[in-house]
Amino acid sequence: MALDKTGDKYKGFVVTKHKYIDEIQCTLIELKHQKLGTEIIKILNNDRENLFSISFKTFPKSSDGSPHILEHTVLCGSKKFPIRDPFFSMLRRSLNTFMNAMTGADFTCYPASSMNEKDFFNLFEVYIDAVFYPIIDKKNFMQEGHRLEFAIPNDPGSPLMYKGVVYNEMKGANSSIDSIIFHKVMEHLLDDLTYKYNSGGDTENIPKLTHEQLVDFHKKFYNQSNAIFFLYGDIPLEKELDFIEKHALENAKTSEKIKPLNKQKRFQKRKIISDKYPIEENSSIKEKDILCFAYLTTPIENQLDLYALLVLDNILMGTDASILKRALLESKLCKSIESLIDQEISEIPYFLICKDLKKENKDKIFKIIEDTFENILKNGISESILEASLHQLEFSRTEISNDQAPYGLTLFFRSALLKQHGVETENALVIHTLFEKLRKAFKDRTFLENFINKYFLKNSHMVTLILEPDTNLIKKETVNEIENLQKIKHSLDKNQIENLIKQAKELDEYQKSLANMSFKCLPKLVIEDIPKKIQKFPLEKFSYKNFDIFYHDAFTNDIIYFDLVFDIPKLEDEEFLLLPLFTHILTEIGTKKINFSKNLERIEAFTGGIHAYSTMNVQVENPNDFSPSVVIKTKCLKRNAKKTLEILKDMILDSDFNDFHRIKEIILQEYSNLESSFIDHCMKYSTILSHNNISIPSYINSKIGGYNHFKFLKKLCEQLNEKTNYLTENFKNLFNKIFIFNRFDLVVTCSKDNLKEIEKNNFFKLLENDYKTKEKIDKNIKIQKILSSAIFIAAPVAFNASSYRVPSILDDHSSNLLISSKLFENVFLHTQIREIGGAYGAKSNYNPINGVFTFTSYRDPHIKNSLEVFKKSIKFILDKNFTDEDLFQAKLGIIQKIDLPLSPGSRGAFAYFNKKIKKTDEIEQNFRNKLLKLNKEDIAASLKETLVKEIDSETSISFCSKEIFLKENPNLEVMEE
Repeated sequence: MALDKTGDKYKGFVVTKHKYIDEIQCTLIELKHQKLGTEIIKILNNDRENLFSISFKTFPKSSDGSPHILEHTVLCGSKKFPIRDPFFSMLRRSLNTFMNAMTGADFTCYPASSMNEKDFFNLFEVYIDAVFYPIIDKKNFMQEGHRLEFAIPNDPGSPLMYKGVVYNEMKGANSSIDSIIFHKVMEHLLDDLTYKYNSGGDTENIPKLTHEQLVDFHKKFYNQSNAIFFLYGDIPLEKELDFIEKHALENAKTSEKIKPLNKQKRFQKRKIISDKYPIEENSSIKEKDILCFAYLTTPIENQLDLYALLVLDNILMGTDASILKRALLESKLCKSIESLIDQEISEIPYFLICKDLKKENKDKIFKIIEDTFENILKNGISESILEASLHQLEFSRTEISNDQAPYGLTLFFRSALLKQHGVETENALVIHTLFEKLRKAFKDRTFLENFINKYFLKNSHMVTLILEPDTNLIKKETVNEIENLQKIKHSLDKNQIENLIKQAKELDEYQKSLANMSFKCLPKLVIEDIPKKIQKFPLEKFSYKNFDIFYHDAFTNDIIYFDLVFDIPKLEDEEFLLLPLFTHILTEIGTKKINFSKNLERIEAFTGGIHAYSTMNVQVENPNDFSPSVVIKTKCLKRNAKKTLEILKDMILDSDFNDFHRIKEIILQEYSNLESSFIDHCMKYSTILSHNNISIPSYINSKIGGYNHFKFLKKLCEQLNEKTNYLTENFKNLFNKIFIFNRFDLVVTCSKDNLKEIEKNNFFKLLENDYKTKEKIDKNIKIQKILSSAIFIAAPVAFNASSYRVPSILDDHSSNLLISSKLFENVFLHTQIREIGGAYGAKSNYNPINGVFTFTSYRDPHIKNSLEVFKKSIKFILDKNFTDEDLFQAKLGIIQKIDLPLSPGSRGAFAYFNKKIKKTDEIEQNFRNKLLKLNKEDIAASLKETLVKEIDSETSISFCSKEIFLKENPNLEVMEE
């Protein structure tokens, strides 16, 4: 029977909601299992990228990481699939477009998506069995969670160590400054609720979790009565319900429902707390304090107030011109300010975070915040600023985007988590109705006055966090851990020592036995399921005056995407170094007619944001040949096309680089943000730096990006007041060389009707300037080579990268190298570096355009061993220590990566840049054909001719703690700043 109205029944399910959501052109269907209480949310539309997510309420009672460790452990084997790591095995046997598991503050979810229906149900079956019927073996708990082990497992004379994937993951994650701020505040702001605990776990408490407690946690929270199944896409609902009934619900018993969380008891008095955060040993601590002002605002069920908070946040903090951010920046009391709203938990916290300041100025900074709210109460909010902020929220809800994650997953986070808290799901899906309510509310001065007083000015439930830098914090924590472990070691009796040695031996034997384990029980695809043809995104080219227009036709929900592509002419060395800063500043300043504040306001009011960046455009025929560009990207609702193109024209013809006060402000903010998030970028920094010696484009990227860009900014900030003329002149020169009266290509992605409207209006005068021939860039650049090196950081883990020069895409070895990258991961690196070594992860990556092969390990407790494992993996695969099934899985993994769906707005630019680097459909199809046909002998022969010949000439980079470096003594130079 059709499930098309409330009350309809199907087997054990009853429809509790059936609505068509016009704004996203989807049908929302909600159902409930009559016996078990299991809830189903289906968002039905024409998207082939089908997604499911199984989610549970999970409320931790300590920071022992129980939800996080459970998330890892349930994916290590289940009743139907009693093998090691079915999750990672399915990653290799699938054409999934997304597959993961995520631990939130009060939920755990297991989402996956695929454009292949057979694959979708294969993944669904494995996930269902994993979460409802896991084995939760103690060995997996020790490997994924934590264990005590001697540094040399069979030698009790060696130091005692904590090991475990989650333990090491959280060592790295909790070193992030933003993570420290968030968890320190939540510990005090929501001290009655589960949110005061770190659901990921902290290293002090993780070792306290026992295997028995983990099993009990699963029994309490992971059952069918407490599950929400979220479904998205074009698969018929009845087919999915049949599957859920058969595999998840058929023999299930009713369990007690997890009750919603209580409300946080409101403070009578505001709190002030102080703590430390880690900073590199040799760093200056002058003006490096951090302040966070955190308010507890509305319960999540009050959706109007939540969205009003989002709008107000944009008004206060959306851009550098926003009223609160502007006031704080102009005060010079801090260099960087940001806000944060956690929209997913039961009561919504609002954070204002100020960095690079003196803590003595706390009261002055807070007075500016309070004064800003008082001014809003006194003067209200101008209609233009309100509309600009409403526009930003509307745009974010309208856009169909899956560049970061599937669109279905975006809708899951918007809607299913509301359902967990008892809120009507459609509240997060409707757009226009909600915005009309918001407009009406904000125009009511009483609403605004009550809102600001309730949640800000008269809100006693507030925490002020003061964080001071400590150059010795990581060392202190390391020493404390060592001393604690020494105490434990000295307390061990003979039997306990023997048990630790026995335990380590059994775990080692278990891990080694996995290599011979049969995975035949897992569902899989076959070679016939792999699409033989490449994805194609047609690109029309036509001329308008002296300009080339490239157009891709796509349904984009009435959003128009523009990319302006300018070739980079010949630049001086200093100009190249300034290029990343120049592109960032370009979109943040004003014009000669409109100051930066008004310019940012109109960007907010009429566009979905403007972003500029440079790209090398390495040519497929030769990795040393490149055609660099500066790209300006933007997007807008169709009604704002005229205004958007006017803004772009002003930007490329009339940008004002004379306002050094503004330029200085941007530079200081940029450096402050990079410095405070340094640990979060270390894997990227390590990788880019390891590419330095490979090719001219790789060298340029290394010189102007990543860690070198960070160091350049740091030095620049130290001399900023003396660099006024230097910077303004260089920025003007860059602007004149790249933009003024220069021809550019325009890439447009939208529907045909929207394009016709723009053409009819002559592109709103964007394409009326003349152009001139530019002097071409000098490609004869000498590479300044670097040695394999270590850079010390304030984190108790390492981020390692080793890179090799290899042939590029037109070479016969190329497809074999790409397959090898998956084989290295699947067959060797995962086991050796994650399972045995305890790192959070390890990858190998081949870039067939740049001719670069890179091995990486991250949040890794080792350096020397991991760098050796990288090389051993080459020998391991060279000796053909892999099966035909391993080879097939590697092919699946590569095709899955190649065929990841692009969001509609990205397709035009994707097709254009393929054209610019001369990567034709024919080249791509030939590459795919070779990839699908190759065999074990092809792989071994290619490795022998490529990576094996380069095995001793790689460049290795490690961003690591000084303590790990001294302990392991790897063969790396210490890179000084």
